[in-house]
Amino acid sequence: MTTKDILTSEQHYLTIERLVAAGIIETPPSMYDLMACLSNDPDMAGEVTPNLDERREGRGFTYHCANGYEVSVQWGEACYSDVRHKQGPCDSPNAEVAVINPTGVMVMLQKFDQVLGWQSPQQVLAVINKAETCPDWPTKWPTFDDEE
Repeated sequence: MTTKDILTSEQHYLTIERLVAAGIIETPPSMYDLMACLSNDPDMAGEVTPNLDERREGRGFTYHCANGYEVSVQWGEACYSDVRHKQGPCDSPNAEVAVINPTGVMVMLQKFDQVLGWQSPQQVLAVINKAETCPDWPTKWPTFDDEE
């Protein structure tokens, strides 16, 4: 069973439980497992670009959605993850996530913030699933007039 088989089944979204059940990844999954799963399946709609620059190599990737959105997944030094104090290539059980819209602007992932820290592989997949299907995501900070 491929990732595309899972995505095109009745639930239409990817979850860690479904990947484990299909034998695609082991449990508990890590960020390396998630990156390998997303990048090694030719049926995925998006494309994975691992970090290759000297500063971030081996500690993150960007998932490029077919609709132009990008999901940045980062861990390691200076990132909101369990391995935030490690230097050099390393794996992590969680990561920092940001979404960039097709015009290159970071979107709001929560009130007053453009990043989500300490996200599990399951939570990262939820962000990827939303980015792949989201027609428009807010990019502006809310004003105090928007407060309820």
